[in-house]
Amino acid sequence: MIPPTSPVTINYTAWRFWFDIVQTMVSLLVVIYVWWTNREKVTNKRFAGLEGRIKDLETAVKNPPACPHHNGFEERIDDVHGDVREIKGTLKGLTRAVDLMNEHLINRGK
Repeated sequence: MIPPTSPVTINYTAWRFWFDIVQTMVSLLVVIYVWWTNREKVTNKRFAGLEGRIKDLETAVKNPPACPHHNGFEERIDDVHGDVREIKGTLKGLTRAVDLMNEHLINRGK
C-alpha cells in the first residue's frame, strides 16, 4: 500500500519576502548601471569637445598663417637691434668721459 502523503504547506509570506529582496537588489543594480552609463556619456562628451579644440589648436600651430611681410619685419627688428647696441656703446663712452671730467673737477686738476 501507498502511504498517504501529507500535504506540503508552502509559506507564501517567506517566498514573497525573498522575492521582494531579489527584486530590490535587481532594481538597485539597474539604478547603479544607469547612473554609471550617464556619467560616462557626460564625461565622454566633455572629452570629445576638448579633443576637437585640441585638434583645432594643433592644426593652427602646424599651419601658421603666411605673412608676406614677415621677413621684412625681421630685417627691421635686426636693424633696430644693431642701432640700440651702437647707442649703448656710445652711451658707455659718454658715461666714462663724464666720470673722468667729474674726477678732474673733484681733484681740481691735480
